Amino acid sequence: MSVNKNFLQARINDIIVGVERAKEILSLDFDSLTWKDIYSLRYIIISLVEAAGAICLHILRRKYDLKPSGYGDCFKKLSELGIINRELGERLIRVTKLRTLLVHHYWITDNKLLYEESKEGIEDFIKFVSSIKDVIKHE
Repeated sequence: MSVNKNFLQARINDIIVGVERAKEILSLDFDSLTWKDIYSLRYIIISLVEAAGAICLHILRRKYDLKPSGYGDCFKKLSELGIINRELGERLIRVTKLRTLLVHHYWITDNKLLYEESKEGIEDFIKFVSSIKDVIKHE
């Protein structure tokens, strides 16, 4: 079965917009962030993982007939298939764990650490999009 390019492009657009919004927040010094900025960044991270995860699940199910157990397993399988490189897969698995903390245990999240990790890792979503665009192009 082939992938739904419209679905994938819509999720790619979600990622691009989310990364742009995250960069606006991350361009500020941590000490100048308001609580609204912090909660916005948390929601953006959740949304980015959800969009990337939806892309991942869609490709694995439609193109490879695989049924990963969750987002972490999904990114692992994408890297095993060579769609994304191993290092990117590992970083996406890490941010998936962060998403789980944000969704289920937000009160134990260190906001400064979230900010710093996001600054370092936000470009991973753009790298992911680039790899997915290659899949769409060859479909």
